[in-house]
Amino acid sequence: MPDGGSSGRVPVLLCGRPYRSQRNQSRRCNGSCLYVAGRHAIQNAYYNLPAQGFLDPNGYYPAYANNPPYTAPDGVAGTALSPNQFTGFVQYKHDRWTATVQGVLQQGNSYGSPTAVIGLDPRSCGANQVGIAGVGTGLQLYPNYQTCGSSAFTSSGSLAIPNPVTGRFDTLSQYRNPWVFNMGLQFGYDVSSTIHAQLTLANVVNTCFGGTSTSWSSAYPANGYVCGWAPNGFSYIGSQPGAGFFYGTSGRDAANGTAPYPNWMNQPYSPLTGALPFRLT
Repeated sequence: MPDGGSSGRVPVLLCGRPYRSQRNQSRRCNGSCLYVAGRHAIQNAYYNLPAQGFLDPNGYYPAYANNPPYTAPDGVAGTALSPNQFTGFVQYKHDRWTATVQGVLQQGNSYGSPTAVIGLDPRSCGANQVGIAGVGTGLQLYPNYQTCGSSAFTSSGSLAIPNPVTGRFDTLSQYRNPWVFNMGLQFGYDVSSTIHAQLTLANVVNTCFGGTSTSWSSAYPANGYVCGWAPNGFSYIGSQPGAGFFYGTSGRDAANGTAPYPNWMNQPYSPLTGALPFRLT
């Protein structure tokens, strides 16, 4: 059985069977798949995950504005349409005065797809984490993410993986964005039979609430500033050892050093932020 040699990196897949190193020593890795790249054994973090089904080619899927998610990482924020929207107003008139309250309540669109989360492809990595200071012995055969290149098995070069938070591939439109409520006021006065003065107060109330309960919606709940979530793409560090772009157990592991980074990079979906300012016209 070839071991890749020292002249090139030709990964050899060995699932549950011992491999022979250049020193002719037989080794195993807890029954997990190993890839031999040169003289490095690299453990496959996905090998023991449960098998998952395919998308139903005859199933119903919501419409998207331009195209559905089709590559990794998924750059499509969500579906095109909100399933429900309610708009109304109440007006009071007395003599020359009018007062109007306007409101819009809109249910959030859907988001999520099987290609939303990307991770390391152990077949594209050149070394494991042996020798990396601070990495525990049980994690040292996982890939050294800094030696991993583009995957040769996907058109985009990025490998879609199961969502580490749920342990499964996300389905199309699995999650729901929050409801949005907006309210404004309008006052009018008939100065004369031909002149009408009007004062408009827009975005007196603009807030979001609800949505699917997830780890990222708990970390960044819907409010007047956060009104949705979208795939984190290349910014997601990951949380599954051997699949994420970090050493050891997580991005916060001491083996990665002490340089800070934003907490939203630990979530597979990041918050969509923005606020409608109060306007007086």
